Amino acid sequence: MEKVIEVKNLSFGYNENKVFDGVNFSVDRGDYLGLVGPNGSGKSTLIKLILNIISPTKGDIFLLGHNAKHFSHWSKVGYISQKANAVNISFPATVEEILGANVCKNAWANACGGQSKAASRKTFLREKIYRALEIVGMEDYGKELIGNLSGGQQQRVFIARMLVNDPEMMFLDEPTTGIDAKSEEAVYCLLARLNREMGITIVMATHDIGAITVHANKIAYTGNKSVTVQDSGTAINEGLINDLYGYHVNFHVKKHECDSCRYRYPGKEAN
Repeated sequence: MEKVIEVKNLSFGYNENKVFDGVNFSVDRGDYLGLVGPNGSGKSTLIKLILNIISPTKGDIFLLGHNAKHFSHWSKVGYISQKANAVNISFPATVEEILGANVCKNAWANACGGQSKAASRKTFLREKIYRALEIVGMEDYGKELIGNLSGGQQQRVFIARMLVNDPEMMFLDEPTTGIDAKSEEAVYCLLARLNREMGITIVMATHDIGAITVHANKIAYTGNKSVTVQDSGTAINEGLINDLYGYHVNFHVKKHECDSCRYRYPGKEAN
């Protein structure tokens, strides 16, 4: 199996506070990895390290076979940060504009050599935007202002914003924070379909252990300066979770039928 993320002997800290010490793990192509752990355990930090937003104190990280320090194929990688959850409702941009601003500059040139007319380029961009919106079930909202949408709708738009570049990997930092239970369920379902039907590798940080274990095939537990990865099909390591959180954690696995969800890759039917 091809490794799309490799973390080797990673150490990192803020001033004297060490967050990770000698961490090693890998993510295979097509994995859906859930990052869980208490506040301050390094979930967001780990994503930023992998994406080279911040640099490790020690160790190496590889993305798609390239050292993250020198990685240049960022159109293949999508990222939704925690800050995406706090949209300014007065921000005067439409859903179309939000997606259009993220289309890779080389997309048009790669598609046709950049020799067609501007009108054709406009059609090309519109098709990419609305294909992505169709995948997330938001094709009827292209002209809406982003600030007028609900939290769940905004998150689906941000996922579509990643999809316009046909990414191989997607990183999401607590994307369900602040949205209602029904919208949260829809986001989990949508991501599961993108992983299963489009083969996108997903890394998602979340506090919801019960929900992520239903959809992710691997769980990474962060805390105590380490990252412990296990298959989600195995029994949840309650002892490890309690140790990381420092107290007994009560949680339940949430049942959700993704096959009943309408958000699907165009041309694919639910199994």
